[in-house]
Amino acid sequence: MDYDKGLERLAEGYGKAEREVVVAYFSAPRTPEEHVHWLKAQAFKEYSAIQPLVHALDKLYPQLDREVDRHDYEELCHKLGDEMSHARLIMDFLEELTGKRLTQKDLTWLPEDRKLAEVRARTSATLSVDLQENYRLAEIVAPHVDKVRYNPGHLWHHERDKSARDKVAFIAETAAAHDCALRVGVNCGSVDPAMAEKFDGADEPGLDGVTAMVESALDHTRMLDDIGF
Repeated sequence: MDYDKGLERLAEGYGKAEREVVVAYFSAPRTPEEHVHWLKAQAFKEYSAIQPLVHALDKLYPQLDREVDRHDYEELCHKLGDEMSHARLIMDFLEELTGKRLTQKDLTWLPEDRKLAEVRARTSATLSVDLQENYRLAEIVAPHVDKVRYNPGHLWHHERDKSARDKVAFIAETAAAHDCALRVGVNCGSVDPAMAEKFDGADEPGLDGVTAMVESALDHTRMLDDIGF
């Protein structure tokens, strides 16, 4: 696979998702208070992404040029800079909107984020979350878990006008940003409708749906490879 083209396709899918979020948000009139609320919530997420990178860089520094490759370390430094730029931009905008000097203590920790973070803090076990029908939950859960599972058969439930590939690109980009593993989970109870129709009648008696299930899994692993995950 051409690496550059894979990155372009990944960015394109993620860009489409970003645009849809913006369109959905501004599809109804919003008050200044609503703008401030959601910007504070996003700023909190941005700052939450900074601390783990700072800790990682601090921990890895003593091994730089020994067990840690300088190119990998540089990449982490760039990522930290990107995350700080995102947080700085939102905080500057918030201060312009509110006319106040703000700190991290002024930001909004959404209840659903708080509950998941509390679970994460209580255990060092590997945590995996199943997205079920709402693939956009990846953005909420990825900062707090080690693995995200999605089912190809569930992707069609939400935002049916969007292609499965665009949804998978969104999941993959979100998982990659938070160093999460991905699991493509399939079962006969929720096979991709297109696959179920394509392979209807292909199995021996007692094995109904197996071919559609396996082909669905293979299709999505190829899709993730093609995206560059």
